[in-house]
Amino acid sequence: MPARICSLAWLKKPSRLCEGLPGDPRIRPICKVGVEKSASRAYLRSTNIHEKRESKRAVTMRTWVKNWTVAIVLTLFVVPTATAQLPSNELEGTWRMVRQELVYPDSVVDQSDQWGPGYKILNSTHFAWGRETEDGDEVLAGGGRYEYYPEKNVYIEHVEYHSDPGFAGQTLRFTARVEGDTWYHIGDLSNYKLREVWKRVDSREVRQALQDSSNVSTSGGQDR
Repeated sequence: MPARICSLAWLKKPSRLCEGLPGDPRIRPICKVGVEKSASRAYLRSTNIHEKRESKRAVTMRTWVKNWTVAIVLTLFVVPTATAQLPSNELEGTWRMVRQELVYPDSVVDQSDQWGPGYKILNSTHFAWGRETEDGDEVLAGGGRYEYYPEKNVYIEHVEYHSDPGFAGQTLRFTARVEGDTWYHIGDLSNYKLREVWKRVDSREVRQALQDSSNVSTSGGQDR
């Protein structure tokens, strides 16, 4: 008995082989099964393509949201933090005064022995200092913003507060240089020049001294 192929115009491949002559009632159910299976396969292919596209779109959207979230966080937190402090320089740290002289046109007054320990602390934008007399009756202190141009040997203090109100609000310019752990500077203050020498404080020595002091206190308490 001759055979023929049943096909649909929208299908690229013919449906399953149908047996029987034209008009034979056996053809219809057999061809119907082939058409239904072909349509089912086409629908599944179309669904899979759609799901893949949706999945790809979702991944792209998540990546976009993640990237923008990171950018916003960096803008809100990292940038302000980075701009709050200037790049580090060789003056940052803690300094101990070892000499102070008032230089007049006809004389020099050495004040180094008239005062107790004096310290100046700098970060990248601000400074603060303080010292007292040997007997503890008088304390001097001040602080504010500063500028430092090592290539020009220039150090500038913008005094924002001072124990002597006459200095508050002034801008003091010094010729400065750093040699190893020693900082030298001299600048004009009214009718005299202020010449100072500062020594960098070694943080390791400070920590060791604190640890030794703590150990002595602890052992002393145990002895009692």
